[in-house]
Amino acid sequence: MTPGERAERDRRWREHEARQRASDCALIELHWDGAYKVTHDGQRYWARRADNGATISEAGLLAFREAVRTDYCRRPVPRDATRD
Repeated sequence: MTPGERAERDRRWREHEARQRASDCALIELHWDGAYKVTHDGQRYWARRADNGATISEAGLLAFREAVRTDYCRRPVPRDATRD
């Protein structure tokens, strides 16, 4: 494999990972029905609560999902806070 081919393969892999993280974020937002705005900055997943703007962050997807679930169980986001 030439250096150019390796660079192209690496670029495609990074794009694939970015698309996967975006998909993960969209699914989590959908699951929580707008209670959280979910993003990924290339290193960590972030969730911002719709009611008070508090944030949750974890590097790994499974830990992040559990952190969001724990946050919601402790203080559910009122559904009127999710509607504009």
